Amino acid sequence: MDSTDAAMKRKLELVDILVEQSDYEGALSLCDEVIAESAASFEAYSERARIHHKLGRQSESLRDLQTLIDLRPESPTAYLRRSTLNMELGNDLLAIDDLTRVIESGEEYFLDTAYFYRAVAYLGVGDKESAMKDCQKLPRDFEFYVRTKKELGRHL
Repeated sequence: MDSTDAAMKRKLELVDILVEQSDYEGALSLCDEVIAESAASFEAYSERARIHHKLGRQSESLRDLQTLIDLRPESPTAYLRRSTLNMELGNDLLAIDDLTRVIESGEEYFLDTAYFYRAVAYLGVGDKESAMKDCQKLPRDFEFYVRTKKELGRHL
């Protein structure tokens, strides 16, 4: 790791500390610095999206999540995060599209969550049959929670 990478890593570690201290503007400023130094910093965009979301700046968060997808289109992480935000905003059809991408990735780590979220999104658009099909793919003891616009959250 060269000195530039080490300095960026330290800044990103400091971002977490600032967020813990509720210094969101300071954390955003550091994210902006890292992005200015390396426009391909997946971690900086990810942190900035998280902070914007925490502050209720959903359009900024969605913009950064799109950048994450542009940087790593094969990675299901940003699609899952964007689907969660879209469900909170009531954009269930957009969430379904992203969750389908996550499921099609075949990444085992994400599958149960993606099927659960997609089932909830299907319920949001009134497609009970598709929701049931996704629920049948979940382990019997699966429990999770997701925020939606229509309700504060749902358990299936």
